[in-house]
Amino acid sequence: MEEKEKRSVTESVAILVLVMVFCAAGGWIYELIFYRIAVGRWINRGTSLGPWIPVYGFGGLLMLFTCWPLKKHPVLVFFTGGIAAAILEYFTGLFLLKVMNLRLWDYTSEPWNFLNLDGYVCFRSAAIFCFFALLLIYGVMPFVLYVKKRLSKPAFLCISFALGAIYAIDVLYHAASGNFKLAPT
Repeated sequence: MEEKEKRSVTESVAILVLVMVFCAAGGWIYELIFYRIAVGRWINRGTSLGPWIPVYGFGGLLMLFTCWPLKKHPVLVFFTGGIAAAILEYFTGLFLLKVMNLRLWDYTSEPWNFLNLDGYVCFRSAAIFCFFALLLIYGVMPFVLYVKKRLSKPAFLCISFALGAIYAIDVLYHAASGNFKLAPT
């Protein structure tokens, strides 16, 4: 991975779009597996049609911006990413409840909710975010940059923006319509 590579703004945005979609889908997969283990059945925790949870996408971008400059220091990536994502999760949950009267998650009644903070964040989620930061910086981002390098610029942009458009249309449609598929735990 060439760190000093010169990229156009369009390529940089395409990279961010892919990171967001991958992180949102990764969060959906994590929650699918977690609830299968924790409650013994498959629960789709996504709020829209596609296999993604938007807060994980935004969390991935926040982690990327806060942790990428620290990539030579895995311990800092671990803690910085976890703390940044936990703060985002807390304030996103608070915003959704206070502004939109919507509670998409509540850790107070969920398994393994040690150090629960108003139901918006708990130690388990923050600890998982720490590991996700490592996965993002040392796995997802190098993979995205590898794909970018291997594909032609038009192919990379087409794939990135097509996935991003599908993601954005799905999430925005469900957000605007208020038609969230809320799954019980």
